[in-house]
Amino acid sequence: MTDRLLDRVRKVMTTENTVNDPQKVLDEAAQLRGLGKFSDAIGLHQQLSADKNIPLQVRIDALKELAIDFLKAGMFDRAEAAYEELADQTEELRIEADKQLLKLYEMTKDWNKAVTKAEELQKITKEQYQSRIAQFYCELAAISLKLKKPEEAEKNVLEALKAEPTSVRARILRGDILKAKGETDAAVKAWQEAVKDSPNLESLVAVKIFPTLALQGKMQEAVGYVLQAAQKDPAILNLA
Repeated sequence: MTDRLLDRVRKVMTTENTVNDPQKVLDEAAQLRGLGKFSDAIGLHQQLSADKNIPLQVRIDALKELAIDFLKAGMFDRAEAAYEELADQTEELRIEADKQLLKLYEMTKDWNKAVTKAEELQKITKEQYQSRIAQFYCELAAISLKLKKPEEAEKNVLEALKAEPTSVRARILRGDILKAKGETDAAVKAWQEAVKDSPNLESLVAVKIFPTLALQGKMQEAVGYVLQAAQKDPAILNLA
């Protein structure tokens, strides 16, 4: 099946059908990609997207498919380049390409680029991206904490809260930062404040508060906290 398809595509690409019936080439290339023949699909889509003898819309369709080829093949830098080229075509395509780029940055965990792209899209489309921007900054803060850079983490948390003041994750991270700086009492207070209006999320901070108090020798306070929190969520007893 695959060999026959490749032979058929090569025949199409060496005849006038490339110009006269480019849609057929697009269909064949999509089939090749579905069979895992990424290099062949990429070759066809590159040839179509660069062919000035075929209609612009077909070239644009080929460029879109080319970006998907690169994504499926795990060639993320080339997928990014394809979407950036697509964004240069028209304002409408720019929005479409930028949304795909944002998905790409989320998938590859490139949080700095994700922040930039989400902020651009928010300005262009007037759509709401505050929640996602806050999450991206939280991801950056968590990375900074792992690298033992609490000051950098704090800056990212502040940006997250600027984007979404009610972000529970950002407020919990603020407690994590305070603990990393040795300010354990302030950390416990920050964690409690973070879920004050969201009792169903109490378990997220219980696993932080109980050991923090216990390691400080405040076992009575730790047990008292767990018993009080367990009134909202009995599972916290098991977590503790």
